[in-house]
Amino acid sequence: MKTHLRYFNRFVAGLPLAQWNPQPIKITEESDTTNAWGIMSNKGGIIWVQDKLTEDLAITEVREQRSTRTNLHLSFTLTNANNYSVTPFNPWSGEFGESFTVNCTSINNNTCNIELPDFLSDIALRFESIGE
Repeated sequence: MKTHLRYFNRFVAGLPLAQWNPQPIKITEESDTTNAWGIMSNKGGIIWVQDKLTEDLAITEVREQRSTRTNLHLSFTLTNANNYSVTPFNPWSGEFGESFTVNCTSINNNTCNIELPDFLSDIALRFESIGE
C-alpha cells in the first residue's frame, strides 16, 4: 500500500492542482469494461482509467487474469479547453510513459478525444496545458 501511495505522489508531484482549481469532468468511454474519473481545468488535470474486468477480484486473481487493454478511447468536453501534453502513468509500476499531445480547443468544439495507450489493469493520465 505504501508503495502505491508513493507512486501516486510521484504522479501528481509538480502539478499545482490547487492553483488550477480543476473540477470533476464527465468522461465518455467507448468501452463498458472500463471506468474513468477525472478532474480538469484549462491549465491541466488528471484522469484515472480502471479495467472493470478484474473488478471485485482478490489481488491474486487480478494478477492472474489481467490482460493488456488495447484500442480504447475516451472523450470529455471543457468550457475553456486548450492543447495539452498528456503523460500516461502506470500506477502499478510507478512509471511514466511517453507523452503525447491532444487538441481540445474550439476547433474540436472544446472536446478532448483520446486514444489510450495500451495498459494493464489501470492507467492514469496527467494533463498539462501547452497553450492558452
